[in-house]
Amino acid sequence: GLGEEELAGIVASHFLEAYRAEPSAADSEDVARQAREWLLRAADRAFTLGSPEAAFGHALQALSLAATPDERAALHATAAKGAGLAGELGLSWEHLIAASDGYRMLGDAEAEGCLLATATPRVFDAAERGELTRRLEHVNRRLDGASPAKVLVLAALADAASYDGSHAVALTWSEQAIVLAQSLDEDEALSAAAGARAWALFNTDRHFEAALLSHALVSLARRSRSAQTQVTATMRHGVLMATGEPRAAMNSFLEAAAIA
Repeated sequence: GLGEEELAGIVASHFLEAYRAEPSAADSEDVARQAREWLLRAADRAFTLGSPEAAFGHALQALSLAATPDERAALHATAAKGAGLAGELGLSWEHLIAASDGYRMLGDAEAEGCLLATATPRVFDAAERGELTRRLEHVNRRLDGASPAKVLVLAALADAASYDGSHAVALTWSEQAIVLAQSLDEDEALSAAAGARAWALFNTDRHFEAALLSHALVSLARRSRSAQTQVTATMRHGVLMATGEPRAAMNSFLEAAAIA
């Protein structure tokens, strides 16, 4: 039989064809809405099945039917994720910026912060990394109070600073992130903060503290149901341990490979 992603794609195509055949029909808005919903379902399933190219294609089709600014922003975010995982970094950047601009126009700092925090600085060039940091700093100023989104943004700022060699800045951002995360009951935020802090400590030769945090991060990741979270945590732990404990590092890499 048909798989879930294939079935969702076929249903979405039927609604899409019906809308394009008669875009001025009385029920065209409802047909377009159903097409968007099925395309999003197909995109989500494609991500789950490890097919980011298909997810990106579904997101682009849904974008052509988006009726409101919030729909467009969310679909640009989905397209950015799909393109990035497919290795289309230029397209990923374009959709990331479009989504960021969209959320900013809507005044949704939390959505923009969560979006920007998912970007990986090392895959972009220096100018793009600078723009990413500028946008993270801007949204950080607009996020009031304690929230998981605020922690994710602080952790992303720390990671960006670490990557660019601004280790003192990374320590400052990561300390703010870990302190705030400890006041919240949210594993994703705590994981992001602990990871950023461990990396910042490691880069300033505070290897023992980094290893302790990294061990805690792996334990936290194992509690989650996300294979990606566990792989990221164990791989990062292996990198941190490679200098002083190569056997432990190798075990982490093997564990990550087994999970993947």
